[in-house]
Amino acid sequence: LYMYLNDYEQAAESFAQSIAISEETGDRLQLSKSLEILSFLLTERGNFGKALELCQRAYSIAREISNEKQEIVCIRTLGVIHNETGNLTKAHEYLEKCSTYYRDSGELQRLGITLYWETKLHKGLGDYSEALSCARQGLGLARQLGFKTG
Repeated sequence: LYMYLNDYEQAAESFAQSIAISEETGDRLQLSKSLEILSFLLTERGNFGKALELCQRAYSIAREISNEKQEIVCIRTLGVIHNETGNLTKAHEYLEKCSTYYRDSGELQRLGITLYWETKLHKGLGDYSEALSCARQGLGLARQLGFKTG
């Protein structure tokens, strides 16, 4: 909630508490989720090194517990981090894997989110026709799902 209210300090504190509780209780899935969300928050704040470290840890945990959905969420966030830091080849690899997974599994909302990041990626690569294609696909999904904003 704090993240959506742009209270990043409170959001980071809440996720740090969630991480501590998850570690204490041994809830590995919640730990992975909290680490991934905090890594995304840190990415939004420009703290890419720490974001990458936390997201890699979240991904490792998701793999250890064999939670494919959480693995894919982590992979998408890793793609975002790499995109934001200019490692566009790695970002493309991660985001493409997510798009394929979400298309195949029918998770259209998550596909739409991934298409947004792919649009940014292709724009950064100077591939404007592919950026436009991703944006159009994302817009089509938003309409299909009834999104009015975003």
